[in-house]
Amino acid sequence: MGVAVLAGGVAAGAGPARARGIAIVARARPGAPAPAAQVAHAAAGAVTARGDRAVKDAQITSRAQVAAGAVPAARLAPFGRARALARDGWRDYLAVDFAHAKSLLEDAATAALAVVPLAGGRALLADIILRQGAVALAMGDGPRARADFSFARILDPEREVTIARFSPDVVKSYAELLAPVGPMAWTVQTDPPGAQLKVDSGEPRPAPLTVQVARGRHLVVARAPGRLPAAAMATVTAPLVTRVGLAPDPAAAVTAPLALGTTMAEALPALAAVTRFSGASAVVVVVAAWHGGRPAALAQACTIARAPLACGRVIEVTVGDRGSFPMGDRGSFPAAAGGDRGSFSAAAGGDRGSFSAAVAAAVGGALDALDALEGVGAKGHGPTLLNDPRAYPGEAAPAPRPPPLPTEGRGSVWKNPLLWIGVGTVTALAAGTTLYLVTRDHETAPVIGVDVCDTFIHCP
Repeated sequence: MGVAVLAGGVAAGAGPARARGIAIVARARPGAPAPAAQVAHAAAGAVTARGDRAVKDAQITSRAQVAAGAVPAARLAPFGRARALARDGWRDYLAVDFAHAKSLLEDAATAALAVVPLAGGRALLADIILRQGAVALAMGDGPRARADFSFARILDPEREVTIARFSPDVVKSYAELLAPVGPMAWTVQTDPPGAQLKVDSGEPRPAPLTVQVARGRHLVVARAPGRLPAAAMATVTAPLVTRVGLAPDPAAAVTAPLALGTTMAEALPALAAVTRFSGASAVVVVVAAWHGGRPAALAQACTIARAPLACGRVIEVTVGDRGSFPMGDRGSFPAAAGGDRGSFSAAAGGDRGSFSAAVAAAVGGALDALDALEGVGAKGHGPTLLNDPRAYPGEAAPAPRPPPLPTEGRGSVWKNPLLWIGVGTVTALAAGTTLYLVTRDHETAPVIGVDVCDTFIHCP
């Protein structure tokens, strides 16, 4: 299986004509002015507009690369060094400069040991060890030559040694290898404990491990979750204990959630890993928040050019008073705060007062701040935005403004003839009752007639 190579920050320095990759990490709390996916989309547009290459789904991309076995270019560098040293050492061997050839091949074996856990590393080391045996044989050191040949066969048992590449005496000595002498007890321990160990071509077994091996040189490869694999060689001529240390694997940090509230110490390795394994050279963190009751876009840009990560200052861009966006408008920020994914799209239609423009301005300002930082060679800041008080815990979404009373048809109820007919009828009855009570003891009973249409309104 091949190894995918990620150049990381190296690609950005390849030349001014090559667009740098900018990873985007967007976050938004529930009730924020816009959902994180839409913030990422707006940020990607701003990066592309600057002539850079946006990696919108940086976390997803980086995790997929790690799962596929991708490694940074820096981890593959020993391949080139080992091959170059082996080539020069073999050239000196052919020139009968055996002492110098021996020294170069020893350095080549040391370089190759670092990449043994990677695809092709074991075969490379086996080839170098075989060449060491050829040099030892030429120098008259038969025992060392046989030990090297035996170790080379352990590393690559399918390797054929023929006169097409080696001298007849090397081919003969390799073919006449004696049966292994042993066994010898070899104990391997790991730090941290419990790593899986593979001794020579055996099956993986957990550490600590004691195995019986033949006298001579042997190889162990240790692997553990969250750690870089490590390899060690040992010459076992008596019972031996070897300890193998496994360093933390930066790639494991791509699984960190990078949630709002993540501290700078936690965010630093995670952002560096996301940037490197997404094939970018810089990362922009963008947060949608409320500030002073207004929608605000916060952004901070960081680069992996200076390990492990160097960041510019946090840039904030706020949008105008939210009062200009009444509740119920599909393009309003209060509607977006309610969780409607379509509302942000309507608001981000290109209006300079929209949240899309605010995100673009914040991202542009953050990248400008990073460029200025790199231009003067300043140390920079840590990745502080995810734990910035404006982003987390941040302000709660402001209460939506109630909708205004409807204006269409206002006052038309007072023009309804039926209303006034009812009012006139009630008034006439009340007046008649009052007069009756006042005059009931008199002989004359007045009659009051009220025409509602003539008195109150004009009836059709």
